[in-house]
Amino acid sequence: MIAALMAAGTMIGASAEEQVLVIKTAAPTDTVTYSIMMSGVNERKLNKESRRDVELLPGQTELVVKEGEYDGVPAQYFVYASQKGGRMSYVSNVYRKPGETITITVGENGATATGSALMDSITAAQASMEPYVAPLRSAETREAYEAAKSAYSSAATEYIRNHPNNPASIEMMTMADPMQLEVFDLITDAAKSQLNGEMYGVYYDSMKAQKARAEQALKVAPGKEAPDFSLPNAEGQMVSLSQFKGKYVMLDFWGSWCGWCIKGIPQMKEQYEKLKDKVEFISVACGDSKDAWTGALAKYEMPWVQVWANPETPKAEQVSTIYAVEGYPTKLVIDPEGKIVTKVAGEDPTFYDIFDELLK
Repeated sequence: MIAALMAAGTMIGASAEEQVLVIKTAAPTDTVTYSIMMSGVNERKLNKESRRDVELLPGQTELVVKEGEYDGVPAQYFVYASQKGGRMSYVSNVYRKPGETITITVGENGATATGSALMDSITAAQASMEPYVAPLRSAETREAYEAAKSAYSSAATEYIRNHPNNPASIEMMTMADPMQLEVFDLITDAAKSQLNGEMYGVYYDSMKAQKARAEQALKVAPGKEAPDFSLPNAEGQMVSLSQFKGKYVMLDFWGSWCGWCIKGIPQMKEQYEKLKDKVEFISVACGDSKDAWTGALAKYEMPWVQVWANPETPKAEQVSTIYAVEGYPTKLVIDPEGKIVTKVAGEDPTFYDIFDELLK
């Protein structure tokens, strides 16, 4: 199957009616493999059976993807690029109806797609966002990045507000401010009648969930009361956060599947030995089966409090949801009164420096 699909991709020379995608880029010095996979126009679920791989050889600047067995229906096409021994990286995704040829032009700052009224409008909308993208790329501090991100989402929200009839506004939903869901209601039925219209509901639900996470994050921001929870330890005994009120707590959300979490264990052990008389360390395992968790405990020998969050617990009730955990590891410091002092996502070697100030 895949071999047959690969044969559907070739270099320039195909007749126009056979062309599905044309990919243009600067000539590479090494062979680049472009992998194309498809999904329906109402979902983002890739059909791996539809995959075809097309090679762009050194010195070449254009390739053509010819019509194959899956191209007879309207679809989304997701394009990835890779070089020998490397991972696939995302290039673009486009909407296409049968009979259309979509041209994807790959540049230093991303890709653009043209060739249909819909893709032309989406590309124009994305181009209008470029002044807001540059500060995101150049931000050197967390504060600068967050400011640029806010400006970016505000601009996308305003685009929707000012272009409710444009189907490109549907694509802009994923860039907009999720706290302003009401703006999405402005998008008209005319826009929703286009090829990407069925994605409106998909994007709306996604942004609604994002808004809920953002609202939950405000409830566990620094200065807020840390929500209590009870989870089992390896012996099956229930451990509650409230048991440790009166001491500083370092609350760690991790998983045995998380590479960065594992990399941080040696430093956590060092800090535990340094702080254990004044700070209670609690690690909450998330996304692990019980066997995977207990196996990791045996392997990594972490001597502080270890509890397990059952992944079969309804998502809304999971401790990671209550604490608005977006990435792993996530660590919090909770003061003796039960208030959150700080919350940090990602493995940050400077995280523990805060205790130098708190424990003076």
